[in-house]
Amino acid sequence: MTYSTALNESVASSSDEYLQDVCFNEFSCLSDELFLLDLKILRHLEVEERFGNADENTAGFFVTEEEVRASLKTDIKSREHLSSPKQEDTLNNKIKELEANLLEKGSSRETLTVFPLQMISEKISLDRFEIDVLVMALALEIDKKYERIFAYFNDDLNKKAPSIDLALSALGTYGEKTLSVHKYFSEQAPLRAYNLIYFVNNHDEEGFLSTRFRVDEGIKNFIFGVDIIHPLLRRMVKYDYPLTVNQLSGSKAKAKNEIRKILADSYSREPSGLIFWLYGKSGAEKKSVVTALCCELEIPLFTVNIESILSDSDVAETIKLLFRDAVLNSATLFLQGGNLFSQDDERIRSLKRLFFRAITDFTWFVFIDARNFWAPENHDSFLYWCPIEVKTPTFFERRHVWADLLQQTAVDPAHIDAVAGRFAFNEDQIAKAVDYLNLKYNNSTINLDTLIQACSFQSPENLPSFTKKVTLHYKWDDLVLSKDKLQHLKEICGYLKYKHQVYFDWGFDKKLSLGKGLNILFTGPSGTGKTMTAEILADELKLDLYKTDLSSIVSKYIGETEKNLEKIFDATSAGNAILFFDEADALFGKRSEVKDAHDRYANIETNYLLQRIEEHNGVVILSTNLGKNMDDAFLRRMQFTVEFPFPDEKHRELIWQKMYPADTPVSGEINYRFLSKKLNISGGNIKNIALASAFLAAERDKCVEMKHILFAARREYEKLGKAFVKSDFVPYEETFEEWSI
Repeated sequence: MTYSTALNESVASSSDEYLQDVCFNEFSCLSDELFLLDLKILRHLEVEERFGNADENTAGFFVTEEEVRASLKTDIKSREHLSSPKQEDTLNNKIKELEANLLEKGSSRETLTVFPLQMISEKISLDRFEIDVLVMALALEIDKKYERIFAYFNDDLNKKAPSIDLALSALGTYGEKTLSVHKYFSEQAPLRAYNLIYFVNNHDEEGFLSTRFRVDEGIKNFIFGVDIIHPLLRRMVKYDYPLTVNQLSGSKAKAKNEIRKILADSYSREPSGLIFWLYGKSGAEKKSVVTALCCELEIPLFTVNIESILSDSDVAETIKLLFRDAVLNSATLFLQGGNLFSQDDERIRSLKRLFFRAITDFTWFVFIDARNFWAPENHDSFLYWCPIEVKTPTFFERRHVWADLLQQTAVDPAHIDAVAGRFAFNEDQIAKAVDYLNLKYNNSTINLDTLIQACSFQSPENLPSFTKKVTLHYKWDDLVLSKDKLQHLKEICGYLKYKHQVYFDWGFDKKLSLGKGLNILFTGPSGTGKTMTAEILADELKLDLYKTDLSSIVSKYIGETEKNLEKIFDATSAGNAILFFDEADALFGKRSEVKDAHDRYANIETNYLLQRIEEHNGVVILSTNLGKNMDDAFLRRMQFTVEFPFPDEKHRELIWQKMYPADTPVSGEINYRFLSKKLNISGGNIKNIALASAFLAAERDKCVEMKHILFAARREYEKLGKAFVKSDFVPYEETFEEWSI
């Protein structure tokens, strides 16, 4: 069964509703197959009796031949098909007649309905004998009488599954066990190659003919209409049957049309497997192209991540089941995580061999989602490789989608330009943002703030594992810096606010081939306000701030750190969150001379970060106490570098004055100028002292006084390893006599 044939068939049979509707009719169809099975088993009994093979004293231990005959004849007589069922000629004639009727019913196509058993037969190209074997295995799941019938032929009441010997004897031509019939049970034959049946374990002394078989659980469920996905695949496969999708535009429409043309052209070629290698930055864009295509072709979609297949205990079996279920359901496969294919270790090479073999064997078509272009150096000649780039929407495409979805609202076009420039959303994300606006504001006035809120509401995926969302507390008034530094920080905000105008209206996007994100570096001693400033910028830009957790990102395993970083950058590439790397020199440090394998892999990580920083479209803030340790290549890729100086006496006094909240009872006698002069510390240390002094005052139910502050300062100095000299605090040295507070 090829993809070209599948696409031209009615595939309504893949939906749950269809399976429920035809369930009753399927059992009716199966009854004819079971009746044929009964006739062939009864004929086998007649042949055995004629040649004297039956032994009533031992056969089946507790199941007699008469019991088997009675069980078979009961159903035969009830259908009034045979007047003399013991006569071999009558049995043979009836079997031929029933087989002809079943063949005619399958080929007549009087209705558009195709039953699951018929689908399996046609799509896997089973002949009459193979269908009979499948029905024999399925009979155990339909009628309990077959347990005793098969046990009789197995000569053991505990062996209730049919054997290969019984299948060859009863279903072959008058019981002739020829070599041509034996091949039906080889690993390459459809019954086992497509996992329609599986062998039941036998004792070591039993031969091939004594091997028993049963129907595969997934095939049974498919025929009975219980489930579309095999039980072993349910944890990894997502099933969709797209009915309606948003109309594609721009690069996505171009990609979809290109795929349709390739599929159409493939009809005239020799049947072969088709692989569409969809590469580009946004996985959501590629998924929407495939979903729209499935909607047009009216076929289901199986989505599975390649990593989940790799983690399975039997990769070969999983891949075989995956393709088999896709073929039976006329579904296409969308494989995520295709970047793994470009790796070159033995595990990945084995995976690629299994995938390419399955695609070729099933002559099916699949879509692989990858970030970068890649093509195998060599592959089977029956495999057709189709790389297609799916680009993220341009600013103009995003603006068109925004305008189209908001045409019923009175939104300023300038605001649409602003969000289209700031947020590199795909069409689905824009639609979700508009849905949020409609739900929350209900056609009321939509301004720039509400548009930004709707965009930032869509939290990036995959971030909670590697980052921590920061709750924003600080405002511009909390920050104590020189006017020049404050101006510098506000220029950063302007970069995002006017991004659409400079890049797209003024044409700078044509001059820059890589990412148009915003990369910021904060340098300076600890406690000088770098983290506080990151919070203030996030609040000003109305974006969530995610602080990276280096302990979860950095891995001792080669390549894992890069994978974790890739997930973080991909999740924030749309620009709806700020990614904050604190102590960034741990990741973005200078590359060193390669002396051993450790140096080489450390440099690989740095090179990877350089590449991703340059390509990134979102906002990244790097913070370090040791700016000199940063690699020069990173500094070049920063749009803004802000140095946070150690506060001088004037700025320390301002920090002291802003440190205590308005609700805190503070003595009016506190001398902030004295504290800023005598305590040469950073803003972070001042915050620690202020908090500790508040607790000391609360313990005695008093307002915060100089003695509380000085006592807390002494503890802070001890923590820092600095000397706290009593004579330095004249005229407050008397407070040293009250250290007990």
